Amino acid sequence: MRHLLDEEAATLTLEEAAEQARAIAERSSVTADDVVEAIGETRRARE
Repeated sequence: MRHLLDEEAATLTLEEAAEQARAIAERSSVTADDVVEAIGETRRARE
């Protein structure tokens, strides 16, 4: 899952990331906010 998030963070706009986060959250026990936060952490780590 983390690898997928890393790849997504590199290519998505914030709006696209939010849309993907909602889709992932619908299929799992994590929330959209959890996914968006993980993407944000990945982006910050790359800076």
